[in-house]
Amino acid sequence: MCHSRRVTSTRYSSRLYPTVATTIVVVLLAASFGLLFIPVSHALAIIVAVIGGAVGLALLLGSSPKVSVSDGELCAGGAHIPVQFLKDAKILDVAALRHAMGPGADTRAWVVHRPWARSAVKVSVDDPRDPTPYWLVCVKDPHQLVQALQTHEVTGA
Repeated sequence: MCHSRRVTSTRYSSRLYPTVATTIVVVLLAASFGLLFIPVSHALAIIVAVIGGAVGLALLLGSSPKVSVSDGELCAGGAHIPVQFLKDAKILDVAALRHAMGPGADTRAWVVHRPWARSAVKVSVDDPRDPTPYWLVCVKDPHQLVQALQTHEVTGA
């Protein structure tokens, strides 16, 4: 699969890290949770806040999906698909992404999304054996992902 094999040619690689605002919210939530322990012990409150913040940040960063185009495959989250089965890559802005995640969603689609994402790429799947109609992948630099997919289509790499 994508992350367990040796990659020889990477055209695009990115990770969907959380925004600074999201990170601040996690830290503030941990601090407010620590405040609950002040009546018990000030030291315990600080320990709970620090450990809670560290665990929250680790979970937030650890759950950030990786997206890559390498060795003729698009890898997003835990799935991969050969680029030869992909067509019609479209960049979605905030409004189009909101529609694609809401009323325009297809439950069979493969979706890699995080709430802080502001752009995505929607790629149709052209494989008769695959019931997935499209992949919807949120990335911070959608133009680079589309360019990498198109480069693979043209070169056949």
